[in-house]
Amino acid sequence: MDSLYVLNLFDFEENKTIIDVGTGAGFPAIPIKIARNDLKFTLLDSLRKRVDFLKEKCVGIQRRVGKMLNRLKTTHIIRCV
Repeated sequence: MDSLYVLNLFDFEENKTIIDVGTGAGFPAIPIKIARNDLKFTLLDSLRKRVDFLKEKCVGIQRRVGKMLNRLKTTHIIRCV
């Protein structure tokens, strides 16, 4: 999968926290999280509908989802750790 190619480009230290700004449908964060469970991701998007979708997907892959935070009125964050 193309999303996993990122793992070849960067040397992600174990247990590193990464932010995916403008995450959209969760690519590449969710596939990388599945491949590297030690990494922690913060998924950031401006649309609440996308955030709700991603929260459901994170729960679906049995990952603990942190609470959503609202920043700057239009930015929503979920943590898929």
